[in-house]
Amino acid sequence: MSSASKASKLEMVVVFFALLTWHMGAARGLTGVDVQTEISESTWECLVSPGGQGPVKFATVRVYHSYGAPDKSAPASIKSARAAGVEKVDGYLYPCVKCGDPAGQVADALNALEDAGVQIGRLWYDIEGSWPVHHSENQAFMKGLVDAGVSRGIPAGVYTNWNSWEDIVGSSYDYPSSKGLPVWYPHYDGNPSFSDFQQFGGWDKPMWKQYLGDQTSCNTNLDYNFLPEDSIYLEHQPRLTSPNATGEGEKGLIAGNWTTEAENTSMVHVANASLSGCSWAAYSQCDSRWKNEPLGTSTTNTICKAGCAMSSLAMYLTTRGHSMNPSQLNAWLNQHGGDAQSDLLVWSAVDSAFSVSYQGQETSVDVDTLQKGLAACHGIIANVRGGSHWVLLTGYAGNDNFYVNDPGFAQSTYPHSEMLRFSVYH
Repeated sequence: MSSASKASKLEMVVVFFALLTWHMGAARGLTGVDVQTEISESTWECLVSPGGQGPVKFATVRVYHSYGAPDKSAPASIKSARAAGVEKVDGYLYPCVKCGDPAGQVADALNALEDAGVQIGRLWYDIEGSWPVHHSENQAFMKGLVDAGVSRGIPAGVYTNWNSWEDIVGSSYDYPSSKGLPVWYPHYDGNPSFSDFQQFGGWDKPMWKQYLGDQTSCNTNLDYNFLPEDSIYLEHQPRLTSPNATGEGEKGLIAGNWTTEAENTSMVHVANASLSGCSWAAYSQCDSRWKNEPLGTSTTNTICKAGCAMSSLAMYLTTRGHSMNPSQLNAWLNQHGGDAQSDLLVWSAVDSAFSVSYQGQETSVDVDTLQKGLAACHGIIANVRGGSHWVLLTGYAGNDNFYVNDPGFAQSTYPHSEMLRFSVYH
């Protein structure tokens, strides 16, 4: 990020003491970084294990320069990050305000990534630095960015803090938050928690925090970010383009093909149910009865478009005897604090009400351990398709493949090697 948002020297004095607080029991969370130079795979590997503030789980790479052009080094950095095992990779766009045409800048950034065969989870608009003095002019530019992202179907967010927001668009301007965009805020106090957050712009809570700036780790310059462990933002990572009206997805058919059968019953059971001794329920996130319902309180994402994790959880809860289809679970989560930043699943929200116990997310779980969990009818929801999708594991198919109930694609098995992480319930 630019020097305009960097902390003063006085702020950095507290870093040592804040880090002591972190090790003495600050909020549990995941560590992320953001970068603005090309990062090699070996450097990412260093950061992942663990590098600096801890093993890096998520990253944000600059994809657009403030002078008005895509960052040509971004595709290589994104590919290297994924190859090194970084679990979630986003991009940030530093807009060129004087260049005008915010929609064109969003298009240029996304087109450059698509041309390079690269996908990101979310596009962040970096709102800081020197802007024109008139709020109305800046609001119009901001709206152009937001609307362009919405039209392209890319999940987006805003990087800013209360000071920059007030200076640039006015503290009460809430168009991005009203469209469901989360906020990522910088405050270089060295404290990986949200205890310092101040409400602004319609945001009453952030998605994550940039708590250390201008750091050097693994011989590269970067900033460190914090994400609470109990409200994982990795619920979904949609494609750069959403499924089209016919239900065709990026790598297969959206499970709306199940709709004819699913319309006649609230749930279906799959043939491989007996392989693990459990009667696994199956739902399609694109069932015609709920496919167009907003996911959480989002104004952009629907259950069909981005409800794979929530639908997988609905399958598990129904398997446990709670008869909770995606529409019903979506409504329940809305009413019981189960959505973070409008449409991100708070995995642990269902624990007490449904007599289950969320164990957290695990990576590198071996095949034998997964088989034992399935034999005990544990809920194992796996992250697949390069981190963009979630499915419910239902049995072992042999040769390191697992049967799944896939809420979004007509695919019945996935190889263990394609499973990046697992959300586990007992």
